[in-house]
Amino acid sequence: MLQRTERRFWQDTPEITSHHAQVERQVQEFLTAPVPPLPRDYFVSPAETVKMIARLPKRKALGSDGIPIAAIRQLPKRAMLVMTRLFNGILWTAHFPRNWKMGRVIAIPKAGKDPRLVTSQWPITLLSYIAKLFELIDACTAT
Repeated sequence: MLQRTERRFWQDTPEITSHHAQVERQVQEFLTAPVPPLPRDYFVSPAETVKMIARLPKRKALGSDGIPIAAIRQLPKRAMLVMTRLFNGILWTAHFPRNWKMGRVIAIPKAGKDPRLVTSQWPITLLSYIAKLFELIDACTAT
């Protein structure tokens, strides 16, 4: 029975193996491809993006996209450049991504109250930290 279970859970199918190989190739292409320079009329510099990332709170719940702040803080330099280009594109087009407007609502029980009652819950909305980072940058560039 152990062998049958082991085969069932540990044996990679050709589809999984080829998918993993494809993902690995795409990651390597992303990390090694040259990043085009920013146009002269950019709104946000990579240094500003890094500075704003440092201002994000350290210990918070995951955002609605499941990306923790710790992961954003540890992004490689190349990813910071790509994120800066994304932020500049959003500012240039004045189009805020729709999925950044979505949040996940969770209820936190109030202390000393019956947790089964709706009135005994504090609703909070978890939003994407990348969207919050963009909003921080936008607020600083607007002033």
